[in-house]
Amino acid sequence: MCLATLKHGWPYCRPVIMVDGSALKARFGGMLLAACDHDANGSIFLLAFANLLYPDAAFGICVKHLAANLKTRWFVERREEALKITSKLVPKAEKLIRTNFSLGLTPRPADQFEYAVTNNVAQIWIVDMSGKTCTCRQFQVDQIPYPHAMAVCNHHRIDVYIYCSNYYTKDYLYACYAHVVHPIGSAEGWDVPEEVRSQIVNPPNTKRGPGRPRVHRILSQGKEHETIRCGRCNGYGHNRQTCTNSVPLRIRPTTRSQTSFTTPSSVMR
Repeated sequence: MCLATLKHGWPYCRPVIMVDGSALKARFGGMLLAACDHDANGSIFLLAFANLLYPDAAFGICVKHLAANLKTRWFVERREEALKITSKLVPKAEKLIRTNFSLGLTPRPADQFEYAVTNNVAQIWIVDMSGKTCTCRQFQVDQIPYPHAMAVCNHHRIDVYIYCSNYYTKDYLYACYAHVVHPIGSAEGWDVPEEVRSQIVNPPNTKRGPGRPRVHRILSQGKEHETIRCGRCNGYGHNRQTCTNSVPLRIRPTTRSQTSFTTPSSVMR
């Protein structure tokens, strides 16, 4: 399912779609798939989702759950943040440009647009400013100048913003959230077609697998389990609640009000 608001905002996101699935831990199981993208500021932008537990269910049945879970205020806040931006690019892109500025690179021109950029250890990168490419491949992949292209812009005093993609501009960020997520009224006022109203969705016939249920999910390739650290003994492999290690007592320093003084009069008594 893809809402119209998300559909209108997608052309202003970066042209890379990520699809991921999450196993549902409810009684009947299932899988929730989501297609996401990144907006101009690098935040996740939801495009569409699907529930593999009920593949034949009509979309109208999911509207009730969407009304409870979709955060219309989230769109409003992102829209207001975009209006407050005063720079040409979004904050994360502006920070990236400042980070990519380097003084240890020297550009040597081959012609008007092609340069050989060298560093202090004689490494060479070929930068083509007309094609917006570099042999490091970061220039053409992210479509924003990296240190090698920044060295050329700095040496010839070229406006770096003309080599940045429109996907990093504040106008594209606003366009992602420009359309309104219309609120949904109470169920009594819904105009539900009879074919949807008469449809009965029964829970699927599921069978519990043999053995004990899994406690930890199966990690994707390349990921590793995070090691838990105890906040009581600073050990690894357990937490504070299951910690059985002996911990030395911490003696609190005595405050001035708790200190007793011996006076001469008390000694004489």
